[in-house]
Amino acid sequence: VCGELQQCAEDGADLDIYQVTAFFKYYHTDDPLHKYRYAWYCFKSLLCALVQTLGIVAFLSYEVRNDWTDLQCTMTAEWDLRCVATLFSAYISVQISTYFNELRGQGLYEKVGFLPAFLANEWVYLGLYCNAFTLMAATFGSFLLIYNSDTTIDVVLNALALFFIIDIDDNLVDHLDYFHIAKWFETEYDPNVLFTDERLADVRYKVLCGMPLQVSGRTGGCNTLKLIWVFVGAVFVLTLRYISLLAAVAAPILIAVCY
Repeated sequence: VCGELQQCAEDGADLDIYQVTAFFKYYHTDDPLHKYRYAWYCFKSLLCALVQTLGIVAFLSYEVRNDWTDLQCTMTAEWDLRCVATLFSAYISVQISTYFNELRGQGLYEKVGFLPAFLANEWVYLGLYCNAFTLMAATFGSFLLIYNSDTTIDVVLNALALFFIIDIDDNLVDHLDYFHIAKWFETEYDPNVLFTDERLADVRYKVLCGMPLQVSGRTGGCNTLKLIWVFVGAVFVLTLRYISLLAAVAAPILIAVCY
């Protein structure tokens, strides 16, 4: 995990605002400005989480409420418009699995259950859950927008309109964030201090439904509430993935028949 974080920092890629906030929570805590810096990253992460969840839910609610009468199986579209809509919806369906795999392997998400104590794992889990929810919502939203499109240009634009929301957490990270993390690894990181036998002896895991849950040995503790958050969130992500894959199979067929 440490090697992955260092490599991401040196490359200046693959970290999002949630993962950066997880690092800065315990970064130079003796600095008088630490609480203000950390508060700023918390604000950016929470704002991003609201946009990726509440924002996209509000958008879908508005679209469904205002276009409910248009969501009928009319089968009246011209063959060329129907063809374009079906092909782009099929493209989105194929991309869903790729998006989930990329998310799971992005930065710290790949081994989220084994984060070292100097990273605040609650922020990393929040980022994983928010991105998974956004991916599912953007998928359903794209199918909805395609179905309500009146021209081929609208189909093309609407097919990819919502997927930018998936990347807003990456866009909130700048080069200075990567620089500070890379500099910390270069000048301060010492595995012999961070991973002593005494500290490693305190690390304990429980496996629940195949998921490793760390129950001791973390900075800030491993209280029951955090463990529930991790477990429920993991189940939530798996559920979203299967729902999205099911929609990916059904949506192109429905659009091809009912458009």
